[in-house]
Amino acid sequence: MLEIAFIALFCITIIIAPIAWLRMLAAKSQRFYLVNVAIFVLPIVVVFGLGHLAGFVDFSAPLKDEPPANLSVPQLSWIQVLLLSAAGCLWLIGGNVLMYRHTKRMGRSYWSILNPFKPQFRDFTAREWASLVVLVAVTLLLAALAMNLVPQ
Repeated sequence: MLEIAFIALFCITIIIAPIAWLRMLAAKSQRFYLVNVAIFVLPIVVVFGLGHLAGFVDFSAPLKDEPPANLSVPQLSWIQVLLLSAAGCLWLIGGNVLMYRHTKRMGRSYWSILNPFKPQFRDFTAREWASLVVLVAVTLLLAALAMNLVPQ
């Protein structure tokens, strides 16, 4: 019985989830957005739960084999970790600030940047393009510097 329920819910979720995703992208209010996120996420979680109960999904996968003891794994130095962290933070925070300022200038909601059918880059000003180029260059520079440092 659980197998039939799993298969039925799986088939329903394959239809519901993409519709909820598209409705989420086109949301006009935060409430409508959050409702559609829930409609997107909850059936997927329930499918995994039913799949586990029915025996189709195994959450306790066996451990992978240990690497041989003579295999040396390079360790990052603290400066490499710091530079890679700075690159990641700069990209995430800088990109979000850039997109926030762009959507605010255009008068759109912030989560409209998630819509794959309306790319945000076509409305960029020269200043926003320059900011994006500087953001990419500095992020890649920090990451390259971190990778080229030899751990001591």
